[in-house]
Amino acid sequence: MNHLFDDNLKFSKTAKRKAIKIIQDKIRQYNPQNEQDEIHAFMEVAQEITLSALSRSNFFKLAALQGAGCLRIFYGLPRFSKDLDFMLYIPFANEDVKFFEKVSAIN
Repeated sequence: MNHLFDDNLKFSKTAKRKAIKIIQDKIRQYNPQNEQDEIHAFMEVAQEITLSALSRSNFFKLAALQGAGCLRIFYGLPRFSKDLDFMLYIPFANEDVKFFEKVSAIN
């Protein structure tokens, strides 16, 4: 049996606890002073995880990070950005656009 997943391919309790601890430790590194700071720190960590996953999937061969999120990450802009903006290197075909419309509709 894999230590990360149970028999139904769901995260095991141990893996969940480890993931939560890692996220909590990362949030503490931001030294949040109030609830709003803590929310921003959590969102920053979530963005780090997202960018890491995109990088591992070779997404950045198709697109570049841009906007305030990019300026914050690469140049230390002290402004928090809720979203991540990307610019595609080449236009998507119609079927690709339909896929992303479905993905973006998930809330």
